[in-house]
Amino acid sequence: MSLFQSDLSEQLRDRNKHPKHPPYESQHRLIKGSIEEIAAKIQSPTTLIISSMLSVLSIACQARRSVIHPSGQTSPLSLYFFTLAASGDRKTSTDGILMEPVREFQKAYDKKFRKSVHEYNIEMDFWNQEKKAIDKKIDRSLRDDKTENLEILKLEKKRILNKKPQEPTGLKLQIDNITSAAFLRFFDKYQPTTSIISDEGASALTSFASANVGNLNNSWNGKSLSVERTSSDSFTVENPRLTVHLMLQPEIFKRALGKENNIWQESGLLARSLFSFPPSMIGNRKPTPKYERAYWEFDDFKRKITKLLEQSYANPVSEQLPPMRFSADAEEIWNDYSLRIENFMLPGGPLSSITAMASKISENIARVAALLQCFESVDEAVTPKISAINVKRAIDLCHWYLVEYNLYFGNDGISPVG
Repeated sequence: MSLFQSDLSEQLRDRNKHPKHPPYESQHRLIKGSIEEIAAKIQSPTTLIISSMLSVLSIACQARRSVIHPSGQTSPLSLYFFTLAASGDRKTSTDGILMEPVREFQKAYDKKFRKSVHEYNIEMDFWNQEKKAIDKKIDRSLRDDKTENLEILKLEKKRILNKKPQEPTGLKLQIDNITSAAFLRFFDKYQPTTSIISDEGASALTSFASANVGNLNNSWNGKSLSVERTSSDSFTVENPRLTVHLMLQPEIFKRALGKENNIWQESGLLARSLFSFPPSMIGNRKPTPKYERAYWEFDDFKRKITKLLEQSYANPVSEQLPPMRFSADAEEIWNDYSLRIENFMLPGGPLSSITAMASKISENIARVAALLQCFESVDEAVTPKISAINVKRAIDLCHWYLVEYNLYFGNDGISPVG
């Protein structure tokens, strides 16, 4: 039986009824196999691996794709995660191995980009020479009072100005240790798609994110970011795409939540995120085998992620792909689950104390289901509609995060400052 089909009230009453990590057994074999291979070798919490894997999938797909829910709403495919993990739970190792295909793609992109910049600079030199030459002709014509030539020269200058080379726009698929002001400048300089993946999430929590909660919320929604400046040009970022995964030590997170004017919950940022506090693996890890464990499934997983990245940047980010849609069977499953969760949010219901997060879980399910469909169909010429099986898989994953959130923040959950 799927997790979401079991007794939700029982899960909320007794943490022992709640699995230690999101159920992944029904996932695509490469996802399931990769999780097991990494868990066996790195021996970090399985939840941390799953959250990191989904964030990588979000980075690979978010740039040009969106999904239309059965309700008619359209969302980007970006995901946000908060994962509480103790120092020593191998956050860095987990992030390092799962981000490999993203970082390798970034290196290849940077190499091509440097070549594009070099060619742009050459073209600009020629363009500036043409512009200087026509300006000299105009000056000479005005000086000699040969006004009959001005109209021709005006047309020639307009032609030259219209063919000004377009400066290539850079791409950074991951940013970290970024200041509040630099976050907005980033979108002015680079393509409007990136991620904040931090295995030392405390610095992101205390500095950048606190000052950018509104921009983080708007980015999750895919809303335009307007930047008004007095000292330089203002600009608007259309269709921003941002994946976030903050991995934090539990005590630091508790102290942040205990501060006055706790913007994390009040702003709705946590409600948009898939939150988890998995049990630590420290003290329970087994000796590393003498032989080098092979990554059979994970190698193929990386190939698919690389191909998704290539598809995402085959054309400019501004050229969005048609939104993904649900199949008829998938719509029915999504609607049934959404209605069930809606009923649980009624006063006195099992989710009545976390309505902000519960009200967004169906949207996260739509995003995850679309990501799983992209992964499954990456080698097909056309991505099909989101299948019923991928909606079920997404529900199982997101429902686990919903219960996890309630166990921490709900009325009967762990006190965040205790």
